[in-house]
Amino acid sequence: MLIFVCSTLPLVLLNGGFYLDGDYCKQYIPFHIETRRMLESGSLWWSWNSGFGCNFIGSYSYYTLFNPFSLLIILAPIPLIPHTMYIVQILKFAIGAYIAFHYLRMFVNNRLATLGSLLYIYASYITSIFWFYNFMDATILYPLILISIERYIKEGKKDYGHIALAFFINAISHYYLFVGTIIGTLIYGLVRIFSEDWKNNIRSRFFYVILSAVLGTTMAAFVFLPAGYAITGGARGSQPIGTGVTTIITRLTSLFFPIDGRGCNAVIPWAGSFPPSCCLPIVSATIAIAYVIKNPRSWLSCILAIFTLCLATPYCAGIFNLYTEPAYSRWLYQMIMMLALATVLYIQEYGSRTKLLKQLAWVVTIIIIATIAATTLIMFLYKNEYLPDQLQLWCERIIKDYPYPFTTSVGLSAISLALLNQALLLLYLYNKSIKMRYLLLFIGISGGLQYTAYLYNHQTRGYDFYNGNISHTFTHRYAFDDYKVENTGQYYSKPSPNHYHSILDKNLAPLHQLKQMGFSSINYKTDALYALSSVKTVITDDNTSNYPGEIIGEQPFPYYIPMGFTYDSYLPQSEVIKWSQTVDTIPLYHLMLATIIIPDSNITQLPSSMTQYSIPDTLPHISTLTEQRRKACCSSFVGTSDGFTAQIELEQPEIVFFSIPCNEGFTVKVNGVEQQPIKVNIAFMGILCNEGINHITAQYRTPLLHEGVIISILALLLMCCAVYINNRLQSKTRYET
Repeated sequence: MLIFVCSTLPLVLLNGGFYLDGDYCKQYIPFHIETRRMLESGSLWWSWNSGFGCNFIGSYSYYTLFNPFSLLIILAPIPLIPHTMYIVQILKFAIGAYIAFHYLRMFVNNRLATLGSLLYIYASYITSIFWFYNFMDATILYPLILISIERYIKEGKKDYGHIALAFFINAISHYYLFVGTIIGTLIYGLVRIFSEDWKNNIRSRFFYVILSAVLGTTMAAFVFLPAGYAITGGARGSQPIGTGVTTIITRLTSLFFPIDGRGCNAVIPWAGSFPPSCCLPIVSATIAIAYVIKNPRSWLSCILAIFTLCLATPYCAGIFNLYTEPAYSRWLYQMIMMLALATVLYIQEYGSRTKLLKQLAWVVTIIIIATIAATTLIMFLYKNEYLPDQLQLWCERIIKDYPYPFTTSVGLSAISLALLNQALLLLYLYNKSIKMRYLLLFIGISGGLQYTAYLYNHQTRGYDFYNGNISHTFTHRYAFDDYKVENTGQYYSKPSPNHYHSILDKNLAPLHQLKQMGFSSINYKTDALYALSSVKTVITDDNTSNYPGEIIGEQPFPYYIPMGFTYDSYLPQSEVIKWSQTVDTIPLYHLMLATIIIPDSNITQLPSSMTQYSIPDTLPHISTLTEQRRKACCSSFVGTSDGFTAQIELEQPEIVFFSIPCNEGFTVKVNGVEQQPIKVNIAFMGILCNEGINHITAQYRTPLLHEGVIISILALLLMCCAVYINNRLQSKTRYET
């Protein structure tokens, strides 16, 4: 923990706080702010500050809502949330090392368990996920499952209910990564069954372990069911799956090369951003390989072989997230734990200066130097077009525009760290006067340097964004001119369509599947989109970094239309889809201002006054269309975290459009009569209203939350019964004995 503080404190003092570019500032800070705001609002149903609005529980359980570390953060006042995140990050390191220590201590002595815990918490993987703030939580909490299972199977008399609790905590912390944890734990258990220290007890205790795991997971149903509803059918981009020799080699080299300051492979720059990385500081995988050589038939060697196969081949790794993101390597915390365990077990059984270790250390050193030389030579020949045509084309496809590793400070520092690690390892192996405590120091220095390089490359200056004006009601939206940070509106509590969220409302998915749509954000700066989403004010800030700046100007948006407006024509959705496939440029939002898009099955419900629209070669100007839409729009609209209320007066029956996802959780009433909304304009809500004054109320409740809570309570009661029965049986056995 002290090393982490020393690595980060200079940047904290320089930037006025701990701020990183990318997802850290674009998602994790604003999402914690929004979570705090929602708690202050008094209910957790609907978030207006999330793009077009979203199911808060279903969407934010992925990031903040039930995560125990995030709950600590949102206890802080809003202006202190970025600083509290830094303090909690320090706490995460301490807790992660502590839990890892207790798992490793079940196999080795305290000194080696300390060594292994440092290898675990300072591994390259931890650094590579640093700005994905909540990804680290699975890394920290995963060993709890292993500890609870090991203790129960080995000792039997301890940890009644602890297995269920460990699964429950992991499940609510990050349900997506928990899928990988379950798969990895199954591999661990299936292999471990055949080990000598499990054989004698596994038969009598296997059922209780499975029951506890199932009940502990089921206790998190109040998270799984609403989240499952939120993500099922939602649009999410997939990374391409590499299958060639280059991919396999690149992924395997991550066992020996630390990542650079960009989060990329240190000496293979074309490996891409955030490649797999499971290099342990100083020792890399060297000692773990020695353990496998010495113990090829051990359970740990078998697990490492399986994990290495998954590391090398994305198709195998895809099982850890059920192939939703086959190239996504967020399961590697399990591999680095096994690497750390193999490292300390080898040292305990064979010593830390064996002939085999020295040989392997030289082999790895030669591989690193050879890779650096080969990378530099290949890139030099490619840049100067000295390669044969076929190889030149191959490099054009693979290397693209990456710089020489030695020509950038990022690449040079990463290569230097790789060589420093090997130099310190060789120094320790050949100098017997260097004690184990110095190896611990070397590991800390290496880990600290890696963090420093990474954080220095991703640092950004912060700004005191808080102005005290936190609103819990919604009437219109804002747009941010020339914004550099998605979700800027959440910093200022100003709802905006300029939004990014990994958990996209599934009702918006069809919108993103058309041309010119992004995969999980709607952040296009177009006047048509702003008009459609009822943007009233355009804000300019003095943003000079990847963090919101001070607001320096607010201008009224000229094409503002109040929330809730009507159309005099419609267009069948099937025609829009055909049209989108035949033209290169689709002014989709512009078209939605001209006419309302209706599912073919709902056309019979439309008022008779509406006629079918014929798409012209050139759509009318936005100013003309906004004037038409303003003719019949809501005189009042107020949104809260419970839903919204609106009022509109019509001369004839109309369908009223709201730029809100047509989520099934809404219960809509018009003049007190419940009505089923229609999904219009691909993804949004349309409500049929009658002639005269219409009072519209829409109450939102999270789908499947009630069912999830009931299932969780039942699972908890069953778990309590199982613990009670188990205790009674144990007491009876002791009494009879």
